[in-house]
Amino acid sequence: MGTTVKTFGIIAGVLGLLAGILEITIGGAASGLGEDGGGTVVGLGIATFAIAVVGLTASVSAWRRGWLVLVLAGVLGFVTCGLFWILSGPLFLLAGLVAFGRRKRLGEQQPRRELSEIERIELEELRRLYGPTEAERQARTDNAQWLAGDR
Repeated sequence: MGTTVKTFGIIAGVLGLLAGILEITIGGAASGLGEDGGGTVVGLGIATFAIAVVGLTASVSAWRRGWLVLVLAGVLGFVTCGLFWILSGPLFLLAGLVAFGRRKRLGEQQPRRELSEIERIELEELRRLYGPTEAERQARTDNAQWLAGDR
């Protein structure tokens, strides 16, 4: 993923981790004071912490569907954390939308650049010394089988 996605994702992840820790702390304090629902708040804080870790991991990984994880992290954080997620949520959503816009589609290949004369000579020398690469051998085998009718 691009630098923009990583930056937004890292900032959102760190803020989300802080929100999760804050939620766990508040829930623990409420539970210690004997308030009802303190344990639930601690559980939601742990879920928030986990969502922030997953979103942070998705933002720095090169996974193809990382944009979906970022969008889900942005939405689910609001469910588990509420307004403490007000900074992390939009950043995760923004990172996910930017990653969605920049993803490569299936079958889409980068244009190949032409080799310079020096690179071409070096490549020929390497092939002469070491023989064809495994991919070239496999392509020759596949082509030979296709031409022979062994499809």
